[in-house]
Amino acid sequence: MQRRLLLISALLNFGLLVSAQTIDVQTVRTYDGSHNNLENPEWGAAHTNLRLSTQVGYTDLIDDPAGPDRPNPRRVSNSLFAQDSPLSDPLELSDFTWIFG
Repeated sequence: MQRRLLLISALLNFGLLVSAQTIDVQTVRTYDGSHNNLENPEWGAAHTNLRLSTQVGYTDLIDDPAGPDRPNPRRVSNSLFAQDSPLSDPLELSDFTWIFG
């Protein structure tokens, strides 16, 4: 009997706490990204300018990488992440662990 009363009172208290903390989800998470930052609701919204903290690294300011002697990104990636042999996991986990993790 005491367990039932304890459970009922806990559920009532939880219900009161949840109802006191309601958030209007439609204004906090919108499809255009506005109102994700409550202090600055327009930051990150669609169709707004982004603030650049560095210079643009493109010669045509769109998509042509600056500098004539930049290496191919595929070559850089292959040199950074090259491995000569298979690496075993110390916990003996398979690749499915990080795929589904």
